[in-house]
Amino acid sequence: MTPRRPFQAPGAPPPTPAEAADFVRRFEAGTLSLDDWNHRAHCLVGLVLLLRSPGADVLPELRTAIGQFNERSGVANTDDSGDHETLTRTYADGLAAFVRRHAATDLSQELLVALWADPVSTMEYARQRYSPDRSPHG
Repeated sequence: MTPRRPFQAPGAPPPTPAEAADFVRRFEAGTLSLDDWNHRAHCLVGLVLLLRSPGADVLPELRTAIGQFNERSGVANTDDSGDHETLTRTYADGLAAFVRRHAATDLSQELLVALWADPVSTMEYARQRYSPDRSPHG
């Protein structure tokens, strides 16, 4: 197992572009540990998908990739666990807006630093935009 990346620890600096690319490759290959799959990891994968497909709606691809990761990791995709449609959409929309604001076209260190400083990379982002009372996932 690959050791946990320091960029995933709370308060840690963002990854380098090479670390980020390696992380996403491991996610896509199914070799990423469930312990490495946290909120910023979701954001990093979403960002890379957006940069690969400029202007596209990456939500279906992101949802599929997360669901497959969950299955490989033994996480059930149910109404109570696994991918959460409303939260995934909230973050996918927020990441798309982030990419537009930064006119981003590639995975640069400057972009990763900006992402780590942006509200979309925090769990609070969704709490400000979403109420569990309005979701079937509660």
